[in-house]
Amino acid sequence: MQLVSTQTANHSIEILAGEAIALCARALAAVDAARVHQWEELGLTLQQLRFLYQLHEQDGQCVTELAGHMHVHPATITGLTNKLIGLRLVQRTIDRADRRIKHIALTAAGRSLVSA
Repeated sequence: MQLVSTQTANHSIEILAGEAIALCARALAAVDAARVHQWEELGLTLQQLRFLYQLHEQDGQCVTELAGHMHVHPATITGLTNKLIGLRLVQRTIDRADRRIKHIALTAAGRSLVSA
């Protein structure tokens, strides 16, 4: 008799767990859709998003470091930076010790966009 009750309880738990997972998946899909819509409104490309997430991992990298991490030419980083500066998502600063070195960092808006 108790074996039947245990099996019934386990089955009920499995059903509830499945329903919970399905609800979580629906919630994540809604959040992702909102995030993608925000990116589309800004006109962000996948490469620009990769750039923002790279800065999120390690903010304040120089152009050469970013180019190496993203496997692109430094000129590509300059173009990405210019576009994202225009959107007020990143900022460029000059290294105090060597004015040839430019550091790229997320702005508060850029950090908020990537952290959302």
